[in-house]
Parts: sequence; structure tokens; C-alpha cells
Amino acid sequence: MGPGGAGWGFPVIGYADDAITVAFTLRSVVRRAGIDAVRAHWPGTGDAFTTLAHLTRLGAR
Repeated sequence: MGPGGAGWGFPVIGYADDAITVAFTLRSVVRRAGIDAVRAHWPGTGDAFTTLAHLTRLGAR
């Protein structure tokens, strides 16, 4: 059991599914709103957005 008695006890799986969820969600939002709209509302730095877009294959310009 993992912390708090939940899960399989493999904390890395928790990080992997979080990353997959973020990638799918971000790709879905970009498909609906467009990458320029997502970039305009991005609270982080431009470099962070570019890196995330590259990792999720969004094709940041």
C-alpha cells in the first residue's frame, strides 16, 4: 500500500499518470481554443510554455 493506505505503493506511477493527464488535457484545450489562446492565458514563463508544448508535441511557435 502507498502512503495513506491507498495505491499500489509505486509513487512513480502517480507522477506518470499525472503527466499523461496533463498532456491529454493540454492537447484537448489547444485543439478547442488554439495554441495562441492557451499561450495568452499561460501563467508561467514563455520558456516553460515552449518546453511543455514541445514535450506534449503541440508545435509551439
